[in-house]
Amino acid sequence: MGVPTHHNQWYLRDLACMYAKGFLGSKYEWGGENPWGFDCSGFISEVLSGVGIEAPRDRTTSIEYSKRYPVFWEPSQERNLTAEKGCLVCYGRGKISHIMLAISPNHVIGASGGGSQTDTAQEADDKNAFVKLRPIDYRSDALIVVDPFRITEE
Repeated sequence: MGVPTHHNQWYLRDLACMYAKGFLGSKYEWGGENPWGFDCSGFISEVLSGVGIEAPRDRTTSIEYSKRYPVFWEPSQERNLTAEKGCLVCYGRGKISHIMLAISPNHVIGASGGGSQTDTAQEADDKNAFVKLRPIDYRSDALIVVDPFRITEE
């Protein structure tokens, strides 16, 4: 499907957010890409693919998203961190290490709390690692917000 057309982009944003919310509470698992265990980029890949948006999936996925889609916000802008519903919020110190989906201008959803040592459901429970909602500024290291639903001129 690629980039949505103007008439369906808002529908797809809503659909992606509803789909993402359906995974609330799913366990975090490093390298996971299904409801039995997601890591942050596996979760984003599943949600975007589910609504027909091309979604890369490999070790550099978060970096790929920041190169592939139009920028909505970056720290150099003179405004507070914000996003439209459906934007991807990338976090990290100097390089992207975490990615979540904006469900409103001020809230994100994603698989978090784990890390590379979280390989089992018990480890996810022990680390409180699962798909959860957070304020968009729950981390102080937002690097960039990109919009996979924005229509670009080619």
